[in-house]
Amino acid sequence: MRVTKQTLRTRATPPPSNRWLILIALALAFGLGFIVAQAGWHRQLGELAGALARNPRAVWAAWRYRVEIPALSVDLDFEDYQRLSAKHTRALQMGANLASDADYVPATLTLDTAPVDVLLRLPEADASAFSGEYWPLELVVVAGQPLFGARWATTLIPVDEAALLARGYLSMMQELSMPVLHHCWVYLTVNGARWGLYAFEEVPSTEMLTAQGFSPDSVVVWFDQREFLAAQAPSGDGSFAYAQIEVAYTAGGSQEDRLKALSVDARLAAIRADVVNKLRALEQGDVAPTQVFDAEVWGRFLAITTLWYGSPMLDWRSLRLAYDPGTRRFSPIATGAAPDSATPLPVVLLDDPAIQRAYVENLAIASDAEFLSALSDAGWGEDPLWLAWRVDLGQFSSPLAVLAGNQAKARAILSPPRTLFAEVTEEAKLLRLRLEAVLPFPVEVLGLDLGERGFLPLDLTWVGAGSTWFSAGDSGMILRARVSDCLLYTSDAADEEDSVDLGGRRIIK
Repeated sequence: MRVTKQTLRTRATPPPSNRWLILIALALAFGLGFIVAQAGWHRQLGELAGALARNPRAVWAAWRYRVEIPALSVDLDFEDYQRLSAKHTRALQMGANLASDADYVPATLTLDTAPVDVLLRLPEADASAFSGEYWPLELVVVAGQPLFGARWATTLIPVDEAALLARGYLSMMQELSMPVLHHCWVYLTVNGARWGLYAFEEVPSTEMLTAQGFSPDSVVVWFDQREFLAAQAPSGDGSFAYAQIEVAYTAGGSQEDRLKALSVDARLAAIRADVVNKLRALEQGDVAPTQVFDAEVWGRFLAITTLWYGSPMLDWRSLRLAYDPGTRRFSPIATGAAPDSATPLPVVLLDDPAIQRAYVENLAIASDAEFLSALSDAGWGEDPLWLAWRVDLGQFSSPLAVLAGNQAKARAILSPPRTLFAEVTEEAKLLRLRLEAVLPFPVEVLGLDLGERGFLPLDLTWVGAGSTWFSAGDSGMILRARVSDCLLYTSDAADEEDSVDLGGRRIIK
């Protein structure tokens, strides 16, 4: 018998030809693991797994919704694209983009339907709007062809963390029957290059207001920022003095055409003059806010703004108003633009006891725990679009968490450590009382508890003629709120000139 030497192989020893493949696979796995750890994807995947465990149906709806988000394709000539690029570069260099109708370039926009002819330009804004990798755009639909419900002009803004708040904010405003701009999301492609997720929002128009129940004679009012951008963009001064009041009646044509129509049409010119006069008189304190605003509407608007953005601050550059010539009153239009604290609206425009009272009443409702619980039961915490956005941008916090944090801020506004500042001194048979407001709404003051000397009720007849800080209450005097830009006042010492004689007593507001 012949015996030959053989090499024994077991299953644990791979063939030599596979060893390099295993080493390469291990190296790739290590590299991928390193990239995942550096990017934080492991946390996102873990949170996504948690969302799957809590509500797999909602997560599946999110992935399905990502597929259903419309794809918007924009094509334009190379020379026109270069024109936009040059404007973008100049905006970054100069600190702002000052737009004009001459900036529009022709383009073709394609959806699932036939191509739509549009005019495209960069919006008028400061340089911060153009600091991202992709640009915001403004487009006008040629010949009035409807586009996502918008009939003539829209803005396209890259989606960021604030964009999803806008979605919930507008949805809630719509449920409360407030005028709301049409707002949706699209995947934008420009000349074949994917620019990503964009918010698509119409520019307000009379047609939009009419469709939401306003008078056909209603006009859109906004504060043009051109002079502000031209003069103050480098310094950051957000003074309202630069706000130019503009009015648009019809949605058709360019901005210059619309403004020209106002100048040649006597009726529209009269409406514009009425709007400008009212707002400037309001700014100067010659007209009470409730003479031109509905207190309940504004109170609700401020409360929902506080709930979603943590502050009732209104930004004059993003605020849009609807004006009805018949009632001669303004209504706020809810937009997807988050208020900017750099350009606050003067508080004198809303410094009115009736508006403050409506604001705090609506804020009390919105800050209640049951309000948030009702939103959760309605499915706001598992909104498919929110979940889809988390997948795209790596943000997994719930919208309910944002609202809960803002509710805490609202409760702090409603229940500060003090209701008011009060000081009483006695000088030569003269009772000197100082009352200063700290709340963003009126407070009824019943009287003074003087301890062993008894309780001294306050009476409106004590207040001298010309005082505007007190009004009659059910059982005492109502102290008007003194407000700052955040509708919250931190007092300094009262001025001597603010005092009034009360026949043997003296009260300083």
